[in-house]
Amino acid sequence: MTSKNAFIACHRFGLGPHPGEMSQAAGDPQGWLRAQLSGPLPRLRTGEKRLSAADKLANLHLAPKEERGDIRRGYFDEIKLLVDDHFHQRQISKRPYAERLAAFWGNHFAVGNNSRAISSVITDHYADAIRPYMFGSFKDLLVAALTHPVMIGYLDNHLSFGPNSPLGELRKVRMNENLARETLELHTLGVNGGYTQDDVVALAKVYTGWSFTSPKTLGDEARYAEKIGGFGERRIGGGVFFSAYHERGPKTVLGKTYEEEGHQELLKVLEDLAAHPATARHIATKLVRHFVADDPPGGAVKRIETVFLRTGGNLPSVYEALIDLPHAWQQPFAKAKTMVDFVTAADRALIDYLPEPTGRSGILHNLGQAPLRPPSPEGFSDREEAWLTAAGVQRRLAYIALLSRKLRPPLLSVRVFEDTIGPVVSKRTDRAVFGAASAKDAVGLILASPEFQRR
Repeated sequence: MTSKNAFIACHRFGLGPHPGEMSQAAGDPQGWLRAQLSGPLPRLRTGEKRLSAADKLANLHLAPKEERGDIRRGYFDEIKLLVDDHFHQRQISKRPYAERLAAFWGNHFAVGNNSRAISSVITDHYADAIRPYMFGSFKDLLVAALTHPVMIGYLDNHLSFGPNSPLGELRKVRMNENLARETLELHTLGVNGGYTQDDVVALAKVYTGWSFTSPKTLGDEARYAEKIGGFGERRIGGGVFFSAYHERGPKTVLGKTYEEEGHQELLKVLEDLAAHPATARHIATKLVRHFVADDPPGGAVKRIETVFLRTGGNLPSVYEALIDLPHAWQQPFAKAKTMVDFVTAADRALIDYLPEPTGRSGILHNLGQAPLRPPSPEGFSDREEAWLTAAGVQRRLAYIALLSRKLRPPLLSVRVFEDTIGPVVSKRTDRAVFGAASAKDAVGLILASPEFQRR
């Protein structure tokens, strides 16, 4: 294997190399990546001590109005810890390929901060529904991600009630199609996956009853409880299901009829969606776009799609198939680094010269990519034109200047050069770096170089 392959392994599949990491990968870049796929990722620092998202939201809604601000502030303090630990894990990780995959899935199942309640628990979705499930089947990841209270609240499914549900027979209610539509369009089949508006409506009916917290916290429904014999509340994974809100009768999604089975209906529909050929094609396209090129080569997509279908959506098999794609090793600079990628790569390259990363949430917000807070259910763009704009480049240069002021001596710029871009450097970049007036200037030029800004 050539040094170019080590660069690709560390920058494109990884998060940017640690000091000496490219040398470790150089002997067998593909084997180095495969070795990172065993075992779950570590839980984020506050993991075992946290309340569930459902319990947090229940506490928030049940509290007197004058106390809710303090509760939210406490949750936001926890978010800051989680984000800082997220970046600390990315900085120190010896499994950068696995961390990149976690970020990919977090963006695929994007959740945003569209309400004060949801924004105060938003990182729980990544910590509890993405990281623990990304080394199993796509079906299990899909169920965990879409039934999590944060996803339910973000796409307003807690406000969706079946017109023919026990509650719907007593009062005028409405269904909400947001989660059903995004499930089909973004999370499984894709926009051209062959579904219709009738399928969206039918899936919205299947989703009725899935909420994020006790119905007593959602308005005046509690007074109906006695008339309908209770809400039929039960916890399923991270989510909450209320049978009293669930639309009665069979539902037909993509030509298949699902008999009324309460919460089991959704689990069966998601299992079928996870196994659908259009889902395999959609997921394969997104993965190849992320790891190969903005315009995914059809042959590479087909190979990943085939592995996805053959293994029943076994994600480790898909991850290995990505490593084996010849297309992934052909062009060193095919992908632009996002702001998060760039900041993470700098943290890793300069780990011996910088303090532990903190405050990354605010820094990345200023750079235009607030971590774990995408602008829409579609997530952050995975294409170059979103990141290497004139304004984006100016922000990157300003951040490099900020980092330079924090670097601790003794700063070995030659070592940073060899550990990051040395194997693929152009003559122009080489001359600029070695002609720099100081070690700090040289490091700044390394970080600003086209070789470092791309992967």
